[in-house]
Amino acid sequence: MLNRLSILGFLFLFLVSCSQNSLDIYKDENPVFHPKKFFSGKMIAQGMVTNRSGEVIKRFNCDIVGTWNGDEGELDERFTYADGSKQRRIWKLSYDPKTQSLTGRASDIVGTAQGEFAGNTFHFTYDLKINVDESEYEIYVDDWMHLIDENTLMAKSRMSKWGFDVGEITLIMKKVDGE
Repeated sequence: MLNRLSILGFLFLFLVSCSQNSLDIYKDENPVFHPKKFFSGKMIAQGMVTNRSGEVIKRFNCDIVGTWNGDEGELDERFTYADGSKQRRIWKLSYDPKTQSLTGRASDIVGTAQGEFAGNTFHFTYDLKINVDESEYEIYVDDWMHLIDENTLMAKSRMSKWGFDVGEITLIMKKVDGE
């Protein structure tokens, strides 16, 4: 019995390790993602949130304005959900060109979000505070963003709690002013 459990444990770890996405596989993809270039000016986003069963539980539109002062930036996101509710998130971003990394803070982010990029892809991870039925929870967000062209980005964010998937966010973001 113990031997069988050991084998099952090994197989589980093997499958989990094989399913991890690696940023390196995107290093030669174009167009190259430059965070200060893409996250500058006016953008719009549209997306949806699904629960762990894949059911769409929220749809949204978002107006975004990005500004930079050197390697310090701000993304002002204004969400409007299909039910009419609104939300605002202001990201404070720090770009490090030497390490090809980006960190971010916002009022509903626990600690500091960590991001890195290669080729056309940006990978951002953070703990997010969310409210569900008047209770606050912290969930882990594993966010993968891919440039489709110079003005279009697609993102898929996996949300989890204690290692279990609780939902996904899928969105498309487009630059409005073509900066």
